[in-house]
Amino acid sequence: MPLLKVESLNYDVRLNNSNESLRLLEGISFEVNNSEMIAIIGPSGSGKSTLLKLLRGLLRPNSTSIYWKDEDCIQSIQNQIGYAPQFETLHSELSVLETCSFSLQLQNPTLSTNEVEEKVNKTLQEMRLDTLANTQVGDSLSLNNSGLSGGQRKRVSVSLEFIKNVELLLLDEPLTSLAPSDSQLVVDVLQEISETCAVVIVSHELSEHLLQKLDKIILLNEVGQIDFQGKPADLFEHFDQRYEEQNGPELSIKLSQQERYWNQLKWLNTQSNLQRKIIEFHHTSRGSLLEHLFEYMNNYTFKMLHVSDHFKIVSHRDLIRFFRNPTNIGDHVKIPLSLGILGALVLQGDAKLLMGFFAFVSFLLGALPASIAINSERNILEREVKFGLNVTSYLASKVVTLNLSGVVRCLVLCVVLLTTSQVPLMNTPVNTSHVFLFVPLFASHLFGSVVGLLISSVFDQEKDSSYALVFVLGIVLLLSGILAPPSCDFNTSLYLFNINPLRWNYGSLMVSNHTDNLAGLGFGYDGFILNTMKSLCICLIIFIATDITLKQRKLK
Repeated sequence: MPLLKVESLNYDVRLNNSNESLRLLEGISFEVNNSEMIAIIGPSGSGKSTLLKLLRGLLRPNSTSIYWKDEDCIQSIQNQIGYAPQFETLHSELSVLETCSFSLQLQNPTLSTNEVEEKVNKTLQEMRLDTLANTQVGDSLSLNNSGLSGGQRKRVSVSLEFIKNVELLLLDEPLTSLAPSDSQLVVDVLQEISETCAVVIVSHELSEHLLQKLDKIILLNEVGQIDFQGKPADLFEHFDQRYEEQNGPELSIKLSQQERYWNQLKWLNTQSNLQRKIIEFHHTSRGSLLEHLFEYMNNYTFKMLHVSDHFKIVSHRDLIRFFRNPTNIGDHVKIPLSLGILGALVLQGDAKLLMGFFAFVSFLLGALPASIAINSERNILEREVKFGLNVTSYLASKVVTLNLSGVVRCLVLCVVLLTTSQVPLMNTPVNTSHVFLFVPLFASHLFGSVVGLLISSVFDQEKDSSYALVFVLGIVLLLSGILAPPSCDFNTSLYLFNINPLRWNYGSLMVSNHTDNLAGLGFGYDGFILNTMKSLCICLIIFIATDITLKQRKLK
């Protein structure tokens, strides 16, 4: 009985939300048996990666055509199938051991510490990574070559799936951009683990070393159909026949078998259909309204099981990453210190502008790191959600860890305000204690962090998030009343001014500082607590909006 069986699989995508569709895969049929290592090859745009996502259950075929152990249950046995995408999903600040341990804990929070340690060590030995267990992953783009090599990073990525004791491992382009020595080692490791679980590789290139290890090759042509299926040794005969059909037997016998093979593979790559790739990139909707409703309900079902465990694990991991980078710790002191002193020097004597400046700086310091907190690790989040990470727990841990560092920033700002107020030459008008300064500043930082996370959940690219953040900063500043003339009455001029938490926190700073002429701001001395509570409520609403947006955009 085959482990996985595919029968006459077809897959269509709609063209730009129209009624027309394009067939990406047609009539795909093959079997995957236990302890088998298979490669799916073909030109760009032939549907290799799409086929892998269909096998993993990330996409749905036109009709039932994928069977697991002769049963139609591919959607319900995804914990038995591992999937390593083409792009790496690793945190550079963590060690190899920490990366695998956190991944295993998120998948199964009920495991004890000893069980996690034992399972991780066994996996690292099988992946030949045991000697690198305490090595930091590092950045693949780093100029100082610190951390792991490309082949080692690939093996760590595979380890994150293999550690789940899967029966089938799907790998998308595991050998891309690797040096020949790294590529051979990855292939050897994959052959070893194929003895315990079947391995299916998608690749646009085949090395001679890989050909010797494979049990079967599936070749897709430019229209998404199987052009060849069989043993690697039979692939050369297949290309021989095709080459003779195109060039005649006289030319064919002048080339070696290997040369004819690579010439044919090169010819296949030139036949790739650009339109197919464009459509595959742009397609957004599939299926009926009922299917969309099913996906919506599935995504928004709140999974209470292990929610607190996921929160603790992700928070612990983020704190390790934060303290592992000394630059982060220094910036949390230097940046607010520099901005605070600059503001106190330039705005000395003007309580209204000074308090507004500090409130805005606190908001800015919260929004900047948060605006790239999600999209900078988008691939990691997508992989972890697929094996059960609760999105709400993930988002809550981000809010907590971002604002733990915000406590330091706000304390620095308070110290700057209170210290400069004691310097006669600076004449900084501060007439309150550090507590009444800290609360509004921290509320502004919290507001900035949730706004930044919302931006990061909407945009996939960090560059787009930066542009959006600049726009949002301008809007928030204009609606805060910081730059408005003293004669402006915000209670009657514009309703939007009354739903901006930065304005409330700015007013709280003014109230706590016993600043006169508060009528124009719409605040009284009794509004300090009320303003803080309203700001927290708005932050909660933005958090919920971010949670919904994140599930829709990142995890569909």
